[in-house]
This record gives sequence, C-alpha cells and structure tokens, in this order.
Amino acid sequence: MYLGDGTWEKVKQAPGPPWGRAHPKLNIMACFADNGQGITVFSPTANNHWNFGPHGKYNPNAKPTDSPCMHLAPIGTVKLGPQSTLEYRYWMIMGNKAEIEPRLDALLAKHKDEKIKLTEPE
Repeated sequence: MYLGDGTWEKVKQAPGPPWGRAHPKLNIMACFADNGQGITVFSPTANNHWNFGPHGKYNPNAKPTDSPCMHLAPIGTVKLGPQSTLEYRYWMIMGNKAEIEPRLDALLAKHKDEKIKLTEPE
C-alpha cells in the first residue's frame, strides 16, 4: 500500500481465493515482481475495503497467459436505483517504484478527495 512521499507498507496474503482484505489509507495498492516491476491501482472513489491477493503458484517458466497473477479490487458501495448514473475513476500505473511514485504523488495532489458520484434522474 502506498502511503505517499515514496513510503510503502508491505502487506502479505496467501494465494486465494479467498482474497485478503485491506483498507489502504490513500486508496492505492500495488503488486511488484521480484525484478521490481509492478502495477499500481489508485481509486480515490473506493469507499470500502479492497480485495487483494496472489493467485496461482510461482512458475519461473510461465508465459504471460499462465498463473501466477495478482488480484486487486477497490470496492465502492452505493445504493443504485433503476435509472441511477454512477461515476467513478481509477488509474493503473505500471513500472518500478521510482517510476510510479512521482505519478502517484501528482495524482494524489489532484484527485485524493474525489468521491463516488451517484445521480438519480428527476
């Protein structure tokens, strides 16, 4: 979980399902491979826990379509009506931590206070 200003909190989870649950302070979680490359999800509109965890066993000869893979799911909870319009945003950033961190800090500065927007017709 990214805490801002280049600070990370490491969270471990056994392979799932079932998935782990986390409450990232800044609504950012990432998964990094042993070589330092990773993917980050930032979802400022998530208003609940996140499901997360690895799936499959490590295979050094795996193809991109094989396991293992990671599961990151920011959860947003709202009560929808028959004509509801739901607006939310998220970003996915790939790279190593040095490449990801400045992008996350810029996104946080601009979007950290965004909330889910639910519109009902009149």
